[in-house]
Amino acid sequence: MRTAIHLVSLTLAVGLGGCQTKREAEITPLITRIEGLGMTGDYGVLRLSFSNPNPVPLVASSSTHTLTLGQKVMGTIDDEVPIGLPPLSTVEHSIVLSPKVTLAAQDYLHDNPGVVQAGVKSALHVTLMEQDLITLKSLGTGLVNVP
Repeated sequence: MRTAIHLVSLTLAVGLGGCQTKREAEITPLITRIEGLGMTGDYGVLRLSFSNPNPVPLVASSSTHTLTLGQKVMGTIDDEVPIGLPPLSTVEHSIVLSPKVTLAAQDYLHDNPGVVQAGVKSALHVTLMEQDLITLKSLGTGLVNVP
């Protein structure tokens, strides 16, 4: 009897795990680009564009972004501002950098003036209609020139 219970538990776990993977596989990853980086006084602003190639709208309740300039990681920014992603569309979203990331970026840009290669690793926390919370990860790059 114990073997049968373990077998049923294993079948349920594999079956449920398979369903979750299938749902995630149905969502095509987002396309992310860096549109700009601005430094204003005590804070910086990172402008990103997110393209949703899916035929369904997505809403990210929050997101996390790790900014790199050159090959150096500036830090990670937690953004609690929701991002609405209409189906088959592109939206721009601005993220205010934390004081620590702003300072690291200002120092880097001071030492490396001119056009700089920037990168961002984004993780958007999206709730699907089935109330499943998934994390969509994407990478974006762009050239920034901060005077």
